[in-house]
Order: sequence, then structure tokens, then C-alpha cells
Amino acid sequence: MRSPLALACLLLLPLTACKDAETVAAEQKQEALQRHIADGRTALNRDQYDLAAEEFRAAAQISPQDPMPLMLLSSAYRETGNFPAALLALKQASALMKFKDPGVRKQMAELEKEAGNGKDAARTLQALLEEGQLDKAETLELARMQAREGDGEGAYKTLDYVLSRTPDDPLAKVAEVEIQLVAGDEALAAKLLDALIEKQPDLLEARVVRARHVLADGQPEQALKDLEVIQGLHSTDRDVLELKARAWNQLQKYEEADTALTGLIRDKPRDADLLSLLAEVKLNRSEPSEAEQLVDRALALQPNFARALYVRGLALEALGEADHAKDNYLEALRSDPGFAPALSKLWRIYQKEENTPESISALERLLFSHEASLDEKAALAKYYIDTGSNLGRGRKLIDEVMRHEPHNTRYRIIQVRYEKSGPDGERTTRKPSKNNGPVIVRGARRRH
Repeated sequence: MRSPLALACLLLLPLTACKDAETVAAEQKQEALQRHIADGRTALNRDQYDLAAEEFRAAAQISPQDPMPLMLLSSAYRETGNFPAALLALKQASALMKFKDPGVRKQMAELEKEAGNGKDAARTLQALLEEGQLDKAETLELARMQAREGDGEGAYKTLDYVLSRTPDDPLAKVAEVEIQLVAGDEALAAKLLDALIEKQPDLLEARVVRARHVLADGQPEQALKDLEVIQGLHSTDRDVLELKARAWNQLQKYEEADTALTGLIRDKPRDADLLSLLAEVKLNRSEPSEAEQLVDRALALQPNFARALYVRGLALEALGEADHAKDNYLEALRSDPGFAPALSKLWRIYQKEENTPESISALERLLFSHEASLDEKAALAKYYIDTGSNLGRGRKLIDEVMRHEPHNTRYRIIQVRYEKSGPDGERTTRKPSKNNGPVIVRGARRRH
């Protein structure tokens, strides 16, 4: 049955000149769809991401069965740092597709990772691996991701996909080192890494991994030695410049760090991590207003970004607002429970507050995530001997610290206390006090 508008058209005009009203409506709908998509793309190109998202949402409402507007909407959300919304839009787009697109699923894994769902991202990539849809680089990245998520066994199985075909593949060997470092096999990893670099001095990936490792161990000069070897186009790679900036920041060479990060941000103005790192450098250069502006930019992009919250905490602590600084460090950990810089600040704050259980908890989280410095390992060993808990672990910690710094008097005093505590660090017999309850040590209890 024709609509009244269509009947009127047929009565008034010749048949060949008269379009069906439904056809007219469909054409208008298609025009509106294309207009919203075009306007959205224009907004994206102009970095007007909220406007782009609005246009793509309108397009998705006009054509709810078309996955394209939803994929574009996901891109706009991603640019604003709203990774959960970007992931949801991409999942909705994927559900509308007739065939499973490996490219879309890889994007989904990236968004799951950026949204903090590392385990979900690993599962998505694992399914793609089993379908034969990952190349070598993607397979190695999956192995690293599994290791970071605590699935060491899965990481080595994934790594075998590459090593079983090319046992001497240098990039696979570098990935193996990274897995060992995450697992805490630092001595074995360092030995393999040194051998790789000795055999292939120009292996960029190995240099970067070793630089990152020694930098985390508080050796910025050694990190720079590896990074300075990298010349040519790769000398301006993001990983290289970012690590250099971090090393220069630790060495208080703030001008060099500022220059490197400013150059990176010029190319990636919406990178919240780089903005936060530059804010920290600005703070160290006694430029608090510039630091605050950078933190605000980072938090506008990602409202709960851990590093930005941490830097804001640093600024507040420098102003003597210790309580507000602590709140920001805690907020950073709510966003990223394993964020080491915030944990390093918090255990010291708890120490000043004489809150031993919380200080131990923060130190243990650093230890179990392999982010504890030598000084933090020594501090945890001292807490253990003070409280009479976990003495076996404490003795291993202080012995490890002394191997690195055998002439440190403060560390030696702690070691002597363990030597006097009994064989293998076991607690000597001691009657418990009637007035004191047991010390409750919170935190994970993972084995190494």
C-alpha cells in the first residue's frame, strides 16, 4: 500500500517523473548519514574529538546496522582517552560485521590493554594466535603481555611459536629476556642480554631493554651508555628519547630531558604519559605553573591517568600539602594498582606516620612487581627483622642488596642483625608481648 504522499505524486505528475516517497526518504537518510560522517572526519582531522564523536553518534543512530559509524566513533573516543567507551563502540561494530575481521579484533585487544584489561587483551590475542592470525612481532608482544599479567607459563608457550621455527631469532631472544625480567630471573636475564649485545652490538631492541632495566635499578649513567650507541634514524625513536629523558631527569639534567620530551610531544600532543613526564621535569626545574598546565592537559585527556595524578601529588608535596599529596598518590594507585612511583612515595609517607603494616604492604607490592630499588629491598628487610616476620625472605633480600653494595654500612647493619637472628634467618625464640597483638602484613603472597 502506497503512502498518501506517493499517491498524490502519482496523481499530479507523470509516472516517470514521480519518485516513491520511501525512495526519497531513503535518499535523504543516506545524505544525512554521509554528511554526519564527513563532518565527523573533518572534526577528527582538526583534533575536535568531542565534536567528531557527536557526529559519529548521530550517524550510528541514522544507520544502526552499519558498523562503520561505530568504528569511527571508537576512534574518536580513543583520541579523547575514553578507552572503555572506545572499546564498547568497537565491540558493537564487530557484532554487526558478517565476518570476524582480524584487524578489528587486534584493535579490540589494543583498547582492552589501554583500558587496563590486560588479561582480556591477552585472551583476544591468544585466540588470534591459535587461528594463525598473528605475525611474529604480534606474537612476541603477546608473550610479553602474558608475562606482565603473571602468566609466565603462557608467555613461554607463546614464545615457542617463534623459537620452534627460528631458534636463534634475535628478537625472540630479546622477548625471552623481558619475560625473565618480569619473572624475577634477573641474573639469568642479564647474562643472556649481555651475550646478545656482545654478539650483535647494533641490536636496537636489546639495547633498549637493557637501558630500561638498568634505569629501573637506579643506574641512569649506564642506561645512557646503551642509548648513546643507538645512532641514525633510530636515535629519535620514541622509546629511545623517552628513556634518555628519564635518565637525564634522574641525573638532574633537566634541560636535556625537557628538550627531548618537548620534541616528542610536538609529534604526539595528546600523549598523556609524555605530558606527565614533561610536567615532572618542569617541576624539577622549579617551573610549577608550566607543570600544572601539563598535568591538566594530561588529565583532560585521561581523567584518571596514574602518572598525571602522581605528578600532581609531587607538586602538592613540594608545597607542603602532604595530606593532599597522599590523596593523589592513592588515587593514582586506584587507577593503576601497580604504579611503582606512587608506591615508592606512599611507603615513605606511611613510615613517617609510623604505620608499619601499610608501609610493609606498599614495599611488598613493589617487590612482587619487581619494581623495588635496592634501598627499598633493604627497607623491607629491616621491617621484616623489626617485626619478626618473613625472616627467610628478608635475609635473601639483604644478601642480594649487599652483593650489589658490599661497602654500604647501613645495609651491613641490617645484615648483621639477620646473622644474629638464627640459621637461615629464622627467628630466635622470643616470648610474645602480652600488650601487643600480631603485626598484620598486608599484600600479595606470590612465590618467586
